[in-house]
Amino acid sequence: MRVLVVEDHELLARTVGVGPRREGMAVDVVLDGDDVLEHLAVTRYDVVVLDRDLPGAHGNDICRRPAEERSLLSHAGIVVSTEELLERVWDEAANPFTNTVKTTIGRLRAKLGEPPPIETVREGGYPISVS
Repeated sequence: MRVLVVEDHELLARTVGVGPRREGMAVDVVLDGDDVLEHLAVTRYDVVVLDRDLPGAHGNDICRRPAEERSLLSHAGIVVSTEELLERVWDEAANPFTNTVKTTIGRLRAKLGEPPPIETVREGGYPISVS
């Protein structure tokens, strides 16, 4: 798994990267919003840990970029179940009966704006639209 840590405080950024590295993940650290866009253009990341208040491009704009470009979307149009999201995003200690996924999806929708790129399929999961 490849992780991009984006944080303008260098010590904090490097500290955040310690855990994923310990778990065998490849971690890149970027300290500036403009540099993030360059990294995202040339490298495919599985996870981006993103500080919103960055010098250069703001974190909110960086977060919107994949949805606008329809690129960091490998499951575009495919329904991803809540269980799969819990398994892939949260650790094994996550409660499968929690509202964590629903709450997180709601927050992502609010940040990504209109039209919402993440839909809900009742009792199915969440497809990411590309239209």
